[in-house]
Amino acid sequence: MVAEFLRGEIDSDRWATRILELLRSDGRARSIVDHPDLEDPGANDYRRVLLGRFRGWGRGEGMFSEWFPEWVRWDLVALTTEELAQVRYIAWDWWLERSSGSRLAADYAARIRAGEFPGDPEAGLRDHWPIARRLRDGPPLPRLIAVRDVRRPDFLVLVEGHVRLTAFFLFPELLPAELEVFVGTAEGLNRWGLY
Repeated sequence: MVAEFLRGEIDSDRWATRILELLRSDGRARSIVDHPDLEDPGANDYRRVLLGRFRGWGRGEGMFSEWFPEWVRWDLVALTTEELAQVRYIAWDWWLERSSGSRLAADYAARIRAGEFPGDPEAGLRDHWPIARRLRDGPPLPRLIAVRDVRRPDFLVLVEGHVRLTAFFLFPELLPAELEVFVGTAEGLNRWGLY
């Protein structure tokens, strides 16, 4: 999950610069993120530290604040289009506003299609088309990462991949019947501020 999270973020126009700065300052090549060797314990440890410095993973900071559980079971699962449509954005003001409070990508996509964000460079069909094209033609996109509380197994909240999820619902005809997603399950996620 850590390797996939970093792959998703380094692939993002918004986050790539910060990760690349951290890699440069550590004298590490980008390939440790782009092509992770999961059999290398030292590289795995480094990626955990990198995600901690970048997003607070394992430190109780940033996105992974003190209420994010220390123990999470991560599984790779296949979600149908219907299940993917029920995955929520994090409970962050920007995503709440964009989705009219539903936190659903399909709702934000409908608002984009309706032209509700004129002039916004992050809310245009052409801005999301490169993601959709990669979904169709490759190279493969990093997997989405979501979490759920053990008491609410059908309530999935996206941790990484918000822009990709939005693009999927702007161009739903390109979605496969099932999409592999990392899903973390833990007790107490309902206390996490972004859940």
